[in-house]
Amino acid sequence: MKELDRKSEMVYRWVRAYIEENKFSSNTKIPSETVLTRKLSVSRETVRRALSRLTEEGLLLRIKGSGTYINKEEALSWELGGSEGRTKIGLILQGQDGNANSSLMDGIRSILPPDQVDLRIFLTDNKFANDELLQGVCGIHLHCRPDTRERSMDEYSFMKDAMAAGYRAVMFKSNDFSCHDRAYIIRQALLGAECFGSFCMNRVHGNKVNPFAAQKAVETSGGLCRCIWMPTLDAAYPYLREGRKEKGIPVLDNNGKVLSEVVKVMEICAEADIIFATGHSSSEESITLVCKAHDVGVKRIVVTHANSSIWNMTPDQIKRCIDLGAYIEYCYLPCLWGREPKCPNTNDKASRSSCQWFASTRHGVLFLRIWARR
Repeated sequence: MKELDRKSEMVYRWVRAYIEENKFSSNTKIPSETVLTRKLSVSRETVRRALSRLTEEGLLLRIKGSGTYINKEEALSWELGGSEGRTKIGLILQGQDGNANSSLMDGIRSILPPDQVDLRIFLTDNKFANDELLQGVCGIHLHCRPDTRERSMDEYSFMKDAMAAGYRAVMFKSNDFSCHDRAYIIRQALLGAECFGSFCMNRVHGNKVNPFAAQKAVETSGGLCRCIWMPTLDAAYPYLREGRKEKGIPVLDNNGKVLSEVVKVMEICAEADIIFATGHSSSEESITLVCKAHDVGVKRIVVTHANSSIWNMTPDQIKRCIDLGAYIEYCYLPCLWGREPKCPNTNDKASRSSCQWFASTRHGVLFLRIWARR
């Protein structure tokens, strides 16, 4: 019985997330019991228990001979309990992924005290269409599924949304796998899709930076690998900061000089005229990498999220990189974490003239990226 209750609760949450995801849509019919049984790998009895519960709550309407439908009036006004004397919070999410949204909502509810907070959750059909901010955007730091970490949507779905929103181009990134090969397939399925992939030098490709892997990425059909990132999640610097016993993948030797294998990757990027990105290197490591990449002849150098977390480069460090022709990737997300670090003052005319605004999405949150240049 406990196992049945557990599975019924799982189905209940899935369908509830589906309701949230589709309550603004013209499509209000939910999948049939047969479809749910197959999709969720549970028995029909388990599905019926969950649907009955949602019907009793007024969120579903069963019409004999037709199917089960979302009760839009109830779903749109649905809230978690009464609101008298409690702080009202409205949460608006993109509705692409029922499972991810369900987990997110459960996490939010577990943190917010129900006796003090009245939480209302709304999921939109989409998306970014008609948002002037996104017209002509080039997003180069997009984490989507498939991946080894949970992401809010897949690359194909994101590309469709990006095209509808007026993006100029998209470059996908995965910390563990290549994604330029998938960009090739997406282009076959979506006519006019300007999507590209990139390649991260993490441990899945060996215990040190791997020029052979970089060369093969560049040579892959379509020529869609447009960036080689230095180690990110497996970089030596974050490993050191986190106090791990094992060592991360280095980019400099013990004398502070750029390793030969890293120089080789720079040469590959220079010859292919693609981006060389510093990854999760420290601020000083990033400066050293930028100097060497400039000397090697790389024309497209990116210092990765210079204002994020443990990187947080100083203005002088940033200027040194800019003077060498590097682009500085700023991320809006750290501004949501507190006062520091901050983005540059874009109200200043000089700062504004040296910035290009880009946008990208990850985990259903809109990020603004600023690229400082000469």
